[in-house]
Amino acid sequence: MIKTMTWLMAEKQLYRQKVIGEGKDLQDKSVEELDENLRKQWPRKGRLEVEVYQERKSQITNHNKKYERQVRVCLEKYQLLEDEWLLLLDNIAKEFQIFKEKNIKLKDNLPNGKNLAELQGMSRREKDAAQIFDDKCREFKDTMLDLSELQMDGLVRQNAEMLKACVLFKKGGNYAEAEIDWYRGQMDDIDKMIEECKTERQERANTITEDMATLQKDPTAEFHGAYSGSIQQLSAKEGLGKTYGQPRRLAQERLRAEMTKCEQAQKGIDELIDKLEDLCQEASNDDKTIDTVHNPKKGKYAYSKTPNQSVTLEIRVTLV
Repeated sequence: MIKTMTWLMAEKQLYRQKVIGEGKDLQDKSVEELDENLRKQWPRKGRLEVEVYQERKSQITNHNKKYERQVRVCLEKYQLLEDEWLLLLDNIAKEFQIFKEKNIKLKDNLPNGKNLAELQGMSRREKDAAQIFDDKCREFKDTMLDLSELQMDGLVRQNAEMLKACVLFKKGGNYAEAEIDWYRGQMDDIDKMIEECKTERQERANTITEDMATLQKDPTAEFHGAYSGSIQQLSAKEGLGKTYGQPRRLAQERLRAEMTKCEQAQKGIDELIDKLEDLCQEASNDDKTIDTVHNPKKGKYAYSKTPNQSVTLEIRVTLV
């Protein structure tokens, strides 16, 4: 890049010197031609100097200024585009490096995933990073197309428009054919330099586009492979998935079935205990049924217990 910049600055200086020298030569040649014509019409020299010579000299001076202005603007735009191109290449290289490092970091963290949710989170972050990288790649491609082709064509088109605006004498203008031919020769050299730079940038843009396609494919494929391996390891470790999760699911189903049976049995026991308590309470009430009998020794009535035989039978059945 340093050599390219040095070469561009040197070429710019050479073009400037060349323009100044050849412009002066053309001006001197035109002056000599006018002097020769004036000598042929010596009696009218004074009038010709005022009406023709001075007017033509002013025209040529304005033509040179217009040409120099066009060359200066063209080279300044060219240099500005070169700076933008170098900045774009630097940004692309940085973005490539950031994407690679992020992808490698996510891939290296996959074995540390403790559960499926954590692994899925890493996969989602990788997809987000890939989507952001794809969007930036599209922007880079558009910018490269603009700087390597569209803007360069614009410079060539502006030079052509400048030449087109130079109208010959025979068409009602104030340009000589030799003058336009000289300007066209100078512009052809500048256009050639622009076309060479355009070709070089297009080749570089194609290389970068291929690198983009590789980065969009290879790291993502590597991450997906590592992600599948981590999911397989986690499934084997935690008993997840169709293959490794089947024994675990069967055990859980059996455990839930046994727990259901236990709950049903517990419910039945609780119901029997409640029924037993009710029967005991009923038997206790039946025991207090009294038969009044006279007791001559105590001079009072004695109580004899006669328990209900049906309640006693139910208690025995319940205990069994």
